[in-house]
Order: sequence, then structure tokens, then C-alpha cells
Amino acid sequence: SQDRYLIFEVTPVSTENPTDGIPVRSQRIPVKSENGAPAAINVRIEGETTLGSILEGKYEYSDPDGDPEGESVYKWYTGDAEDGDFEEIPSQNTKTLEIVKEYAGKYIRFEVTPKDAFDGVGTAVKSGNAPRVESAGTGELHVALNGDDNNDGSLSSPFASLEKARDTIRAL
Repeated sequence: SQDRYLIFEVTPVSTENPTDGIPVRSQRIPVKSENGAPAAINVRIEGETTLGSILEGKYEYSDPDGDPEGESVYKWYTGDAEDGDFEEIPSQNTKTLEIVKEYAGKYIRFEVTPKDAFDGVGTAVKSGNAPRVESAGTGELHVALNGDDNNDGSLSSPFASLEKARDTIRAL
């Protein structure tokens, strides 16, 4: 850290001549300021893990000096196993992540490196939870008499009409 000092100077002033006195300075007093590192706690992911939905990285910011949060750094990762290796998703550096088909079947992690408003940097912390993105599906759509066109067309939630199945296929 850079050394800083406090110096106090007084210039006496009089209503009589001479009006200005000789400035007097105090001795240099060293000022030490330790900017404690901020911390991110309870780092987690919230939201649905279905195609097109938005996940949100959440955490509580804490700073031992009471400094406000600055521009913390965010990263998202995908992995093939919840407890396996994860790779950073390029260009995903906000608190939110849109689920796209490339993430189907993958596990997701969120990371935050907390920064305070005075450039204090804390330790990067990854989310404790690693939700699995739902698979894009089997390529099958199901229609049943007791189905509903508001369903997703899966075996357990079939569509009611062939038209809805056709329109869903065209939208893929």
C-alpha cells in the first residue's frame, strides 16, 4: 500500500499590520488505512433449469470496513457431473444466465469475486448448489385424449392435439 501522511498547517491572520503571519506546519503524521477484503457468502443459484428460463446468481455481500459493493466479477460454469470438473462459459459475466440448448444435461455453477467500491478484492466463491439443466428431450412428443395443449408434450404431460405437436416441431 502507498504511504500517506497528514500535515496540518496554520497561517495566522491579524487585523493589524502585518496582516499575514508566517505559516506553521505540524509534523508529518503517518495515516494507515487497511482496506479489508470484502466477502461473498451464501452463494447460490435460483431459478428454473428449463430451456429459455433465466437462472440468477445470488449472494450476500459483506465488507469488514462497511464499504459499499463495487463492480464484483461474475462467472458461470458448466460440467458433466455435479462433483466433477467445470468449464467457464465464455462471455457470461452477469448475475443472470439464460438456459440454452447447449446446456441441456449439464450442471451449472455460479461464481462471484466480490469487490468493494475502493478496489478491495475478496476471494472468488462458487455456488454450493449445481443444478442440472433439464434435457432437451428425447425428440418425442406425445398426444393423448386427456392431454392439454399447455403441457410440454412429454409422456407424463402430453398435448391434447396433433396441431399443437406439429406447431411445436415446427418451432424447433
